[in-house]
Amino acid sequence: MRVIAGEARGLHLSAPSPAIRPTMDRVREAIFSSLGEVVTGARVLDLFAGSGALGIEALSRGAESAMFVDVNPRCAACMRGNLRRAKLDGAVQVMDALKFVELYAPYADGLKTGFICASGFNLVGSAVRDGRRLIAVALGFRRADLRDEFMVRLMDEAFALKTGGSRPKVWQLGNEGSALPTVFPYGECGQIRYDMPGDAAWLGTFGDWRTARTAYDQGQAELAKLGVTRLGKEWILPLSANKAVRQAAIIADLEPAAAEKLCAAYKARKMFCEVKKPAEIVQPFSGFWR
Repeated sequence: MRVIAGEARGLHLSAPSPAIRPTMDRVREAIFSSLGEVVTGARVLDLFAGSGALGIEALSRGAESAMFVDVNPRCAACMRGNLRRAKLDGAVQVMDALKFVELYAPYADGLKTGFICASGFNLVGSAVRDGRRLIAVALGFRRADLRDEFMVRLMDEAFALKTGGSRPKVWQLGNEGSALPTVFPYGECGQIRYDMPGDAAWLGTFGDWRTARTAYDQGQAELAKLGVTRLGKEWILPLSANKAVRQAAIIADLEPAAAEKLCAAYKARKMFCEVKKPAEIVQPFSGFWR
């Protein structure tokens, strides 16, 4: 296994173990030949990275950066070694790259995922339930966790349908009319965006991340006390002005009633809380500085 082209051309790469089968040289060559100049200056995410061969190939061919993700620490060590020998820079994270199988256990039994900046986070998932197998496709999501949650809802709705086999084998596609619902301009890749449909509860802006995270945790605990069953998501927003950096503590993607209920409880105790609609949460986020 070697790097096909670019700065590290010809370098032999190590594999984590004989049980892990890296993408073959000729397959990588075909992939990057089809991508052409798109790779130059791109930000690359290599999920289930294994040896890191795909991401390293991208870096060798001029990609601006690469993130390598794998749940196996042995794979992470192998990737770091390959990057050192190639004299390339890439960030390696040891974490579970995809939650669909875990979220839809025990029914989910297969998947194929990918990310390209222009089309977002994509997933093909397979599940067997009540003696039936369904294949579902989700395309054009701005975040992997939202894509996985959508896939679970999609599968539940599809299995609830009674069909005699007349429906399409792929029950629903995330795009309609052959157009992706989300298309990123390449200049926006990596920028901070509020990409969730629900309202947000802004709990204040603080001098460091730890204090902001504590405020977020306290807000979630308060929601639970108020009887809210669907809690929000963590969204700690970094802000900068005049060389100073602060962190806004935000509970994101709440049902409107839940956000209003939380802020009403905070204000009754003379504590700061503001409800923000998704349309209000846009760059440069100057409204969150306080």
